[in-house]
Amino acid sequence: MPPPSTDSRRAVIVGAGIGGLTAAISLGRAGWRTRVLEREPRLHPAGAGISLWPNAVNALDSLGLGTALRGVSGSTVTLRESGLFTRRGQPLSAVPVEELERRFGAPLLVVHRAELQALLLDQLRALDPEAVRLGMECMEADPDSGAVTLRTGELDIGDVVVAADGIGSRLRELVDPSPPRYSGFTSWRGVAEPGPEVMAALRFGEYWGSGSLFGAAPLAGGRVYWWSSSRMPETPAGDGPVEKAGLLRLHAGWARPIEELISATPDGAVLRDPLRERPPIPRLTLGRICFVGDADHPMLPYLGQGGCQAIEDAVELAAAMLVSTDLESALARYQERRERRVAGVVRQSRQMARLAHIRPRAAVAARDLLLRATPRRATLRRLEPLVGHRADGGRTLNPEPLLSRGEATR
Repeated sequence: MPPPSTDSRRAVIVGAGIGGLTAAISLGRAGWRTRVLEREPRLHPAGAGISLWPNAVNALDSLGLGTALRGVSGSTVTLRESGLFTRRGQPLSAVPVEELERRFGAPLLVVHRAELQALLLDQLRALDPEAVRLGMECMEADPDSGAVTLRTGELDIGDVVVAADGIGSRLRELVDPSPPRYSGFTSWRGVAEPGPEVMAALRFGEYWGSGSLFGAAPLAGGRVYWWSSSRMPETPAGDGPVEKAGLLRLHAGWARPIEELISATPDGAVLRDPLRERPPIPRLTLGRICFVGDADHPMLPYLGQGGCQAIEDAVELAAAMLVSTDLESALARYQERRERRVAGVVRQSRQMARLAHIRPRAAVAARDLLLRATPRRATLRRLEPLVGHRADGGRTLNPEPLLSRGEATR
């Protein structure tokens, strides 16, 4: 795989989600020309909230996005308190979020997913106003040449092709043609503006019951991002009022103000998803193609790490390109840095899903007793390898250091 010159290196990125946009920014900071191909004709504000744990915040900080991320636009909230509770609201454990910030150098942030995507898009367009092409659906890619074939019949060719097209990735079929499978869990999400009385009564974190859970986190502007999930057979989704009524039945009698929060959510803002999963593919690279985020390692959302790991992938990929201008060596480094890491997080996310959705009454009581007995320091030890990880050892991808690094490689 011959190395391109530093001036001509080009990446074609398939997908304009969080992983794809972060990859484009990261590679752009590393001196690459980037093109993002997104199949949708326009980027619709979609989704609900996303938690950015210190590992993701540190990775975004390495791109020089810290000031924008921390809410110059007023869209980001720093979470100071979070806990785990029974369905009735009795405390089980506290998440030591302030200790995490002290120990790992970054806070736990909560932002609306659409607002994070918009922030990343703005940052990318500041690097290159023409970086994103909408309405460009990728049909296939050639691992040997880096040629991407679009539905229009056009070809786009990159020295590297970054597959960031989500759990239904078309490019993943080159490595693993098996479809995503239902995990046994269904989730609901929403964003509400519940008013001061509900906000005053709400404790942020998760409430665990028997076979189901409910969680909530603050968003800017007096909004609350909430989520619910249940272990259940896969069934067709209903319309907004039907799903909302079903959620109210599921959480009837749970701690106040869960029912009020659901009721305050507009019917059309209640999102339902059967949670699907695929095992991480054996390799994150295939010739000139590399995979980031859900295209390689979709994970259940019970550690809040899906978006965080996509961000880590993007920063690690660009850092690997800085270490070596030889593409084969750089992609091998990316593979080495990410393979075990993402497989471990996928495994832990599934374990957490099973623990959170235990159903037998005796097992729920034993789980809750164990959580209450777990000391704070043990919680920190468990979280440290997960959220204390620094992408490529904290290598900076800020523009100014890269100018000198780029000159040195020419």
